[in-house]
Parts: sequence; structure tokens; C-alpha cells
Amino acid sequence: MIMMDRPCSMTRGAQIAAMVCLITIPLLGLAARTLAQDKAEAKKEPPLVKVVAPFGLVRESTTTVVIRGLNLSDATEIRFPDLKPAPVIKIKSKGAAAGADKVPVEKVGNTQIEVEITLPPGAPLRASPFIVVGPNGQSEAKQILILDETKTVAEKEPNDGFAGAQDITLGQTITGILSPGQKTDVFRFAGKAGQKIRVEAQAVRFGSPLDPFLLLHNADGQLLAEIDDGLEVTDPVLEFTFLKDGMYFITILDAHELASPLHSYVLQTQ
Repeated sequence: MIMMDRPCSMTRGAQIAAMVCLITIPLLGLAARTLAQDKAEAKKEPPLVKVVAPFGLVRESTTTVVIRGLNLSDATEIRFPDLKPAPVIKIKSKGAAAGADKVPVEKVGNTQIEVEITLPPGAPLRASPFIVVGPNGQSEAKQILILDETKTVAEKEPNDGFAGAQDITLGQTITGILSPGQKTDVFRFAGKAGQKIRVEAQAVRFGSPLDPFLLLHNADGQLLAEIDDGLEVTDPVLEFTFLKDGMYFITILDAHELASPLHSYVLQTQ
């Protein structure tokens, strides 16, 4: 008897398995593409501003400012929506940022923009919001403090001790940064018997990593007053009434003895 070959037929189980493969492979490919798309979308986040240093800017002056945070490397514009005429702003550099002294990166961010900001005459003396614009959107508003050009002086190094204290006059506003090599800034001024002074440090409320601590000494080096935190905010206010005429010293430092180019402050005296 002659035997004839029969075509090999798949079992029912093999047929089902093949069908499952035909369905599963495209689904796996779709899942892989979706995962890649999700990761790509996650990277497309808008800029986030953490720190501005210095955050106190003087009218009719050009100030170099570091804006630090997340997703700032591809920023294209900085805007002040409430200021008219608008400040003149020039982006000098942008990219990855170096670490700050013992300051966690999540607090200050890992990217930064360095800009020159020239404020127009007559800009309102108050905290003014600005935003950073990038290809993936814009940041939430952050505040910069606009200061009176007739009453504001910049802190000058070296002024980290009584011998090198910077001379100021009560009623002036000082803008400064606690540099890594000089973790204290000291200012000298004249006081009169019966005169009550008020010195307010501003830092934390504007996002500075500085936790300011204020001390008041007399010319003999005697500590008259000190204050760490204020009643409602971490920024302290020191008040004192002098018993006699003389020279006095106000010192600002970080409560945790830290310093960096981001440890910016504004000191208002009266």
C-alpha cells in the first residue's frame, strides 16, 4: 500500500498560542513606545525658580543676578509682567550649577541663569514678580525686591570683623551676600543716647538659603542684643534703645554657620 504525505496540521493549542503571540507582540511594542513617550513628557517640565541672588535690586542700576532652580538650562526669556516700562534684561549664561556649601540641591536646584537686569527709573519700591520662560512653559512667579537708589548701599568685603566693619548710616538699606570665605558681615554706625533703632533682615521670605542671625555690640565689644527668628517669619527684627552716645556694630551671619554665593540678604535699618 502506498502511503501519501499529509500536510502537517497545528494542534488547537498551538493555534491559540500563535494567535496570542500575534496580539501580544504589537501590544508590547505599544507599551514600550508609551513608556518612552512618558519619559520624554516627564522631561518636558517648565522652569522652576528656587533662589535669586541678589534678590534686592536698586532702581536705575544694572545688577548681575543669578537665578537658580530646575529646568533653567534652556530658558529663553525673563519677564516682569507688572513693570512698565519693562526692565532691560540680558541673559549672560545658562546651564548646570555648581553645588552650594552644605545646601541640599533640592532646596536650590541644579541649573541656573546669570542675567543682567537694569531697572527703569520710577519702578515701584516693592517686591515685584518675575517669571522665567522656556520651551516647555513658564515658571511660577518669584519675587525680586526693588530698592530706593538714594538709600541703598552694597555690602563691601572684607567686613567680617569689628576692625574691618563697613561704615553705614541708620536709615540706609544694605544689600549683601555671605561669601564662603567670610561667613559674617559687620557694619558700624553712630548711635545716640535714648535713640531706638530697628534692624530688619530679609532673606528667607525671598527664597535665600540664608537663615539670618543678628547681633548688636557696642564699641567695647559688649553684646547688647541678639535675635535669631522673627515672630511670624524666620527673618529676624532687632530693636534696641541706646543708653549712651557711641559707635555700635550690627553683625549678620547664618544661624547654621553656612555661606555661599546664594546666601543673599537685605538689611534695612532705621
